Amino acid sequence: MSANECNADRIYCGSCTQVVVCNYNKDIIGSFDCGAINPKSPYCTNKGECSNSAQPECIQKSDLCPTTNKFYPVPQNCSESVFCDSEKFSTVVSSPSSAHIFNSKSQSWSLRQSVDDCFQIDCMSAEHQNKWYAYKPNPRLSIFCGIYGAVTFECDGIYDVFNESKRLCEFSCATEGNFPVKGSSNRYYSCLPTTSGGLQKFEYSCLGTTVFNAKTMLCENNVGA
Repeated sequence: MSANECNADRIYCGSCTQVVVCNYNKDIIGSFDCGAINPKSPYCTNKGECSNSAQPECIQKSDLCPTTNKFYPVPQNCSESVFCDSEKFSTVVSSPSSAHIFNSKSQSWSLRQSVDDCFQIDCMSAEHQNKWYAYKPNPRLSIFCGIYGAVTFECDGIYDVFNESKRLCEFSCATEGNFPVKGSSNRYYSCLPTTSGGLQKFEYSCLGTTVFNAKTMLCENNVGA
């Protein structure tokens, strides 16, 4: 059978997302991508029908899903998000209107106030290939642009943000107060206000035999010692 010959009925799935159309002579006379016709039904199922659900053999974990049961941004389109289910399979969700963009911190849609509110990265562009970016609207997230597109990562610590120059997650002061140093029982960060209105990070060690209590955010006697 040649590459231009049909292997099924006059209409069938050529791939997980492509519909192939044939004539009675079993010649392929055309094809189209389901997502290009209707973004809400990007998968080809059954006998060439476009659907919002993929066939079992077509379901793959999404590289845009660092964790489960949560919404994440679509890096190249701030008017879309993906919902990552318990298996890290993703479903694209579009903005309710052109005036709204996805807000990953609030897990909802926000009104676009300025052009800068929309942060997008085209990972298929040559200038972005093999580079790592902090997702500026929520720097707990980072985007690596690989040869197959964007891969999303999320910092483990709730106070951590991604440092582009170091290519790693590190603690950052978001509010004033004391915070634990990951992996240490007696060290902590203290976030103090500056004269310019920002916050500066200082690192301290608890004195004597005291340890840092992550609940009270204070150095206290080690009861188990």
